[in-house]
Parts: sequence; C-alpha cells; structure tokens
Amino acid sequence: MGKLVVALVGGGLTIGAPLQFQGQVVPFQRWTLRSDVAGKVVEVNLSAEGQRGKGVIVALDRRDEEIKLQNLLRQRELLRQKIQLQQKVVARKLELYNRIKDLKSKSKLEKEQRFFDYSGAKATLLNLQQRL
Repeated sequence: MGKLVVALVGGGLTIGAPLQFQGQVVPFQRWTLRSDVAGKVVEVNLSAEGQRGKGVIVALDRRDEEIKLQNLLRQRELLRQKIQLQQKVVARKLELYNRIKDLKSKSKLEKEQRFFDYSGAKATLLNLQQRL
C-alpha cells in the first residue's frame, strides 16, 4: 500500500512550515474473481470494471476444454459402435444357445458352456451401455 502525503498551506497560520498529514490509501472494496475451471486469462474487459451486471469481465483460454470435449465426443461415438457390435454378438450367442438347449444329443456341459457364453456377452453389453 502506498503512502499519501498531503501538505496544507495557508489558513491563517504564518509561523513555521506548512502542515503535513500522513496516512495510507486503502481501497474501499476488494473483489476476488474465481473460475470453476483453470485457464489462462486471454481478455479483460476494463470498461466493465466497477459495474454490476452483465457481460464478460474476464475471458479464459478455452482451447484445452474444447480439445477435451472433442475427445469425449469421439469416445462416445466409439462406445456406441462397440455397443452395436456387442448387440450382434449377444443375439448370435443367444441363437446358438437356443439351437442346442433342447437337443438330447448335446451334453449338459456343452449347453451350460453356450449359456455362459451368452451370459458373459450380455454382461459385457450391459457394462458398455452403463459406460455410455
């Protein structure tokens, strides 16, 4: 904080040096601006300083956030494609299980294997859907 020195001259006092008063200049109010996201300040609107209301006061660099958004959109599209493929796998494994489940020529072990293959594929599908 800076110091303010005020010199008063006159006012009927003729003896000695001028009157001096020392004090400190302190701001009336202080503001701290915070953002929910970290970033580099790229623009400050000084004309909005001291005004309440609308408009951008400080603009942050959003390139990193835009890159993250594009990556998330790509990941979402890939996940949708994986879900479509897994749905086909589940349908095929169910078809294979249904084909042999009532046959007496197939062993119980083979029937259970096909059922567990189908169950595992279905669980993978549900996991992918949950991630989406």
